[in-house]
Amino acid sequence: MGIPIGGRSLAAYERVGTTANADSVEHTRNLAGGFLAVGMTKDQPGFMVLSELDQDKVEVNATQVVNQVAGTHTVVEVQTPRDTTRIRLRGPQVMLVSEVGALERYEVDWTVAEFNALREAADCSHEAAIKKHRCGAPFTDLQETFAKWPGERVPERIRNFLEPFRDRRTHKHKHE
Repeated sequence: MGIPIGGRSLAAYERVGTTANADSVEHTRNLAGGFLAVGMTKDQPGFMVLSELDQDKVEVNATQVVNQVAGTHTVVEVQTPRDTTRIRLRGPQVMLVSEVGALERYEVDWTVAEFNALREAADCSHEAAIKKHRCGAPFTDLQETFAKWPGERVPERIRNFLEPFRDRRTHKHKHE
């Protein structure tokens, strides 16, 4: 017997199925171009937006919707020059925005602790980033963090997206 579509049964299913929310969004500019946005709550992971476009061309908003039956859930809206996408967040997601404004979404099973570690590694205002003496390179910081994780924890497309932003200090060639 299936779950009836409509009414309280669906609302209860949606509440049980929601493992991610966001009540704040932090933006970190990537000086090589683009930005990182991380949305989450104190107790739940949420979403991450990695954009090749600068922040003045992409708008990221998260709205919490409270329903007595369905509970609290988050709606994420990403507006690019190409399109506007609204996503009802059920589980943690990573969204990639290409240089032409195309949006790709990937579900991840990252915990709130992992989201916090990524957020802190990439944001200069957090102690972890200050200790590295590097600011403005959140994509490089994410690469370094992901390099320590088992390969299956990070979708290959996300790793490929970050590759062009590899730390320039490791690039070796003769400068004139």
